[in-house]
Amino acid sequence: MGDMDKAGVHFVIISCQIIFSAFHLIASVTLQSGINPLVFATYREFLACMLMFGMLWVRGVSMRSIAVSDYCRFAFLGLFSFMNIVGTIFALEYLSPNRYSIMQPSIPVLA
Repeated sequence: MGDMDKAGVHFVIISCQIIFSAFHLIASVTLQSGINPLVFATYREFLACMLMFGMLWVRGVSMRSIAVSDYCRFAFLGLFSFMNIVGTIFALEYLSPNRYSIMQPSIPVLA
């Protein structure tokens, strides 16, 4: 792996951490303003869906190239992602964003 590849990997890892941290702060501020948590989670998932479709379009991948058997898997993945976000939003009502972001990496271990 060359130096450029390592720099790209580090860039992606740091970008993901910044995006996840920003989500906790945005969710906390949004919940304090009084928005319904389920509405916020729905908007977040809709935005994520549009971004993923945009990435498919940019890469030139057609929806027809995805196997029909994978649609059910994607539907369950979307449902579980939505449930994860709803759980995060309800947890942010009781925890500070800093405490939740510290605890988030342990979620797969606890579940």
